[in-house]
Amino acid sequence: MEHLGDQLTLSVSWGDQDKKNRLARYFGAFRRAIKDLRLYYETNIVPTGQADITDLPDPLFPYACQYISEGVTIHFKYKAQFLPRSLIFIGETLGENDQVFVKYTQTYSVEAHEVCAHLGYAPKLRACQKINGDWYMVVMDHVDTTIYRPYSARITDSDIAFPSAELLRPKVKQAIDALHQSDLVHGDLRDTNILVSTDGNVNILLVDFDWSGKVGIARYPVNVNHTGIRRPQEAQYGNIIKKDHDIFMFNVIFPETE
Repeated sequence: MEHLGDQLTLSVSWGDQDKKNRLARYFGAFRRAIKDLRLYYETNIVPTGQADITDLPDPLFPYACQYISEGVTIHFKYKAQFLPRSLIFIGETLGENDQVFVKYTQTYSVEAHEVCAHLGYAPKLRACQKINGDWYMVVMDHVDTTIYRPYSARITDSDIAFPSAELLRPKVKQAIDALHQSDLVHGDLRDTNILVSTDGNVNILLVDFDWSGKVGIARYPVNVNHTGIRRPQEAQYGNIIKKDHDIFMFNVIFPETE
């Protein structure tokens, strides 16, 4: 269910003109919405028993089902939720039948994603569009998760044949250096956010650019998780995310060998 707006109280002080104006706008919007809905139901609804429900949107998925790429509107349909309780979905474009990942987030760094994607170190970004309620819909190329696995799985699943850390380290370092040279930080460089190919090739993809951004501007969000994750001591709500923090977490995952 989508919330259409904030909860408002009708007990407004007579002198609070801003709140009174806001209430008036809400009631005006509701009145227009009711009029439009009545017209829609009177003219567009097919009688019960005659409707073809096969093309109706699935209520289990978000309502947004199109994005704009290079000036062209691309329609897609949702196929599955990527992980339980996540806001990442697998979609399929209509016509081309390309699979895509569709992610919903309240913050995202397009610039950081594209810097890494340009080097082949992130999935191609197709769109990042603002939708209702200060949320963004991020659409990117699909990644074959039978081949690319989170590097954190090296600890939890010994059957996965990852390339050696010595081979992976310079590739991840190149991606981080490219971000830093562009005056950007990743901000959440955990092994979970490093996807590694397990097909015999040495390829990596960085994901999760929700906290990424410009140096001096990007800040840590509320409730930074430190449980079981080694982070810099300064990685706390509201603090500036620094390049040194990326390097710290990089060295936790890929410690230098003598």
